Amino acid sequence: MQHITLLPKDQKSAERKTSHNETNQIPLKYYNILKNDFESVVRTRVCLKVKVDTLPAPKCMWVQGDFDNWKEKHEMKFDTYAQEWKVYFAFMPGRYNYKFYDEDTWFCSETDPIDIDEFGNKNNVLTV
Repeated sequence: MQHITLLPKDQKSAERKTSHNETNQIPLKYYNILKNDFESVVRTRVCLKVKVDTLPAPKCMWVQGDFDNWKEKHEMKFDTYAQEWKVYFAFMPGRYNYKFYDEDTWFCSETDPIDIDEFGNKNNVLTV
């Protein structure tokens, strides 16, 4: 059976080996599966969504959370069929705080779990 040796990132791409006695070897057929599917095995796809019933309806909606240390507002897309704003993420297992933002207001979804963080902020909570 053909094997592949895993090398540190600073070296050339993995070299194919046929020896069965070397360490850090994975059969080639399994290496290709792991290389392509490792992220999907570890991460879970999650849809964050919110319905906004206020008028006038917001033209844009974002979500921000501690999944990226509150660094970026992630733009949401409006689903006209479901009449809600949605965004998809691939999360590692864990607990995440997040909040929604329309054109001028931060708010939590009343349909998702809510918690108070260590700073006294009210946030939605997701456990993956």
